[in-house]
Amino acid sequence: MSLCTHVKDGDTLVLRDGLSLVTVRLAGVMADELDSQNELTRTKALIAYSVLNSLCLNYELSLHLDDLQPDKDKYGRLIRYVRRAHDDLDICYEMIRGGWAPAWVAGRFSQSQRYHAAAGEALSLKLGRISILLGHCIPPSAQVFKDLRNPPHPLFPDAIGVITNPG
Repeated sequence: MSLCTHVKDGDTLVLRDGLSLVTVRLAGVMADELDSQNELTRTKALIAYSVLNSLCLNYELSLHLDDLQPDKDKYGRLIRYVRRAHDDLDICYEMIRGGWAPAWVAGRFSQSQRYHAAAGEALSLKLGRISILLGHCIPPSAQVFKDLRNPPHPLFPDAIGVITNPG
């Protein structure tokens, strides 16, 4: 088990593993980039960051290797499926199922069929970021609120709140 000490973006975590810090890329999740020049892309990225922050920050997490993926990506991040220790929540799947981030579209990974089915359902139901961006009401499983446990991202210091899925 490792403690999540920092969320970098919508698909990258920093965990304390003993005395060292490790950076983990969520397997199967392809969140938008926070530093994009496109405002819509940045908005979707902030939504994914906020949700991942709410799901992981200060929680004990377990990491699981995908045999179809390399150990690390080109940036040196571990590529792992992530589960929350206290409730065994599949973080990668939750990000996709809730519509907070899309699934990988390139390459092979063991959860591909499951994740793509979840992504298709989230899209058809207009869940998560899609619901917010279309101006629809936020799904019942989510709420927007100011949570001191989830500070705004440094690129978006004026963000008024975060999105969380309380379960």
